[in-house]
Amino acid sequence: MSSSPAPCHASATPVGASPSEGVNPSPLLHMTIGQVSRATGMSADTLRYYERMALLAPPRDAGRRRHYGPQDLLTLSFVARMRATDMPLAEIRTYLALAAQGDATAEARRALLEAHRTRVQAQLKASAEALEVIDFKLQHFDELSRKIKLATADAQPGAFKLPASRGARDEAAAA
Repeated sequence: MSSSPAPCHASATPVGASPSEGVNPSPLLHMTIGQVSRATGMSADTLRYYERMALLAPPRDAGRRRHYGPQDLLTLSFVARMRATDMPLAEIRTYLALAAQGDATAEARRALLEAHRTRVQAQLKASAEALEVIDFKLQHFDELSRKIKLATADAQPGAFKLPASRGARDEAAAA
């Protein structure tokens, strides 16, 4: 992993996301930071942060305004998906720098993703085990609640009543 990877430029090799995967790219060739923010759901601050972290480098016009292209949207989609799986930004930056170098880095990118996949699988397993504990506890609370209701009904004579006839319920509701 290099110490100063090259930023991903708009002309870089696609990183594996397609427009139909969570990004609604604008038909405009260049988008402002506000338009990209709305299209991706990422705040402008997040977009600026990703630029500082060398995850993307949108070109700027004479007024220093960023102009994002379709490749930037694909890159941001990839970044969002990897962040959702807790991939560190340094690894994402490394992946994007490798992707910018083209097909010659395919094996290195594959190795990076395989290592991350192994971590994600371990997280999923840990989450599944935690979910089993939560389900067990919820089942315990359901049983406890049922026992409390039965004990309360037994302890208070007349506390448990059969439902009133439909006519009596309607009269009570109208009152």
